[in-house]
Amino acid sequence: KMLVDECHARGIAVILDVVYNHAFSQSPLAKLYWNPATFKPTADNPWLNVDAKHPFNVGYDFNHESQATQDWMDQVMTYWLEEYHIDGMRFDLSKGFTQTFTTDVGLWGNYDPMRVFLLKRMANVLWDIDPDFYVILEHFATPNEEKDLANYGLMLWGNAVHEYNEASMGWNSNLSVVDYDVSWRNFNDPHLVGYLESHDEERLVFKNQLWGNANADYDVQSFQTSLQREELIGAFFFTMPGPKMIWQFGELGYGYSINRCEDGSISPDCRLSRKPIRWEYQNTPERRAIYNTWQALIYLKTNFDVFKTTDYEYNLSSFFKRINLNHADMNVTVIGNFDIEAGSIDPHFQHTGWWYEYFTGDSLNVTDVNTMIDLEAGEYRLYLTEPIDRPIVSVQEPTGLKRFGLFPNPSDGQLVVELELEEVQNCSLSLFDFSGKMIKKLYEGRTNQFFIQPDLQQKIASGIYFIQLKTESGMVVKKWVVR
Repeated sequence: KMLVDECHARGIAVILDVVYNHAFSQSPLAKLYWNPATFKPTADNPWLNVDAKHPFNVGYDFNHESQATQDWMDQVMTYWLEEYHIDGMRFDLSKGFTQTFTTDVGLWGNYDPMRVFLLKRMANVLWDIDPDFYVILEHFATPNEEKDLANYGLMLWGNAVHEYNEASMGWNSNLSVVDYDVSWRNFNDPHLVGYLESHDEERLVFKNQLWGNANADYDVQSFQTSLQREELIGAFFFTMPGPKMIWQFGELGYGYSINRCEDGSISPDCRLSRKPIRWEYQNTPERRAIYNTWQALIYLKTNFDVFKTTDYEYNLSSFFKRINLNHADMNVTVIGNFDIEAGSIDPHFQHTGWWYEYFTGDSLNVTDVNTMIDLEAGEYRLYLTEPIDRPIVSVQEPTGLKRFGLFPNPSDGQLVVELELEEVQNCSLSLFDFSGKMIKKLYEGRTNQFFIQPDLQQKIASGIYFIQLKTESGMVVKKWVVR
């Protein structure tokens, strides 16, 4: 409960991963009606089938058509909502919520009207309590069944690992798999949760370094390039409309295999073995650059409506990929070279005029929307029709930084900032809350020193904040604690 409350205080929703497809022999639901001779539930078990109805089952399969199972499940789900105030549930192996028997994996995914009815019934129970509750399915059924569920309001897991990893390794693939409105999916709403990695999938950077494409001048398997490819991937992942999920340490280019054993060897038997926790990754410039790039992309996605548009088109099937987003506020064009050789791409700009590249701050006066743009191997660009503050992706401190101090710290809400640089630079000073939302720009100008007490214009609540100093040569962030 404390975890949920602390997350909510920081604007973070909590989604619980739940497993209602199966139980194991130690479950009271199994033990109450149990046949020790066969080591299976008895035929009169009101919750569990004697034998699983589908081919991917583990443990003992729930009978979701049983009223007893529905009553039990509703009580458990309701308790989590009403007692813990969680914001959503991700249902493991939801395709198993069926009594249609099959041992064929392909047939198992066919449209199952009763399974659809059971999942909608379950969602209704949750939405009766909280209409905004996230109901997410690990489903992977036939497209018409997923569309039926998505259009009803449920969200579906969208596994894009293979396609994005092929692209990150320098091989050609079609990234439209992450589009909720792609022709074979055609959801009415953005209810596809796309992801690049998960607890079931291999790590991207591990495969980059093992099987990445290469030539004499460009090698995806090299340390630096294998990580830079993740920046490129992010530019074509986060900018696609719809929700996205990232797996822990993916934002720092985690390079250990999902099958790594604790002794350092690799085996499928070690899928659940503990993996090294590498907090020091934050201090590796190439890894931190992924973090900063993805952070900058997520900032766009969560702050500008164009990234939620329903008016978009793309070409994601060749080495030279593009995404074009349209909105009344601004337009966006993303281009990238996924090849291992330099080349040119037609950006298909939506109109002529001035466009602004997000990561470099460069401006481009477009007179021909189809003028080819040269890109090096692995290079990407994100153009907007409105200028936005350029993010600092590199982790280097500003050159010539002699002093950057915050006083007092901890504070009662008063703040004094001192800066001294060796040379005059363009500088900006910004205040962010713990969730990364900018509260106020405290200073912007050209200087080499200041000693200022910013007018915060409001009482600052207790908590942890961050003061970000950006100059033309780098960036530094300091923690500021208010009590």
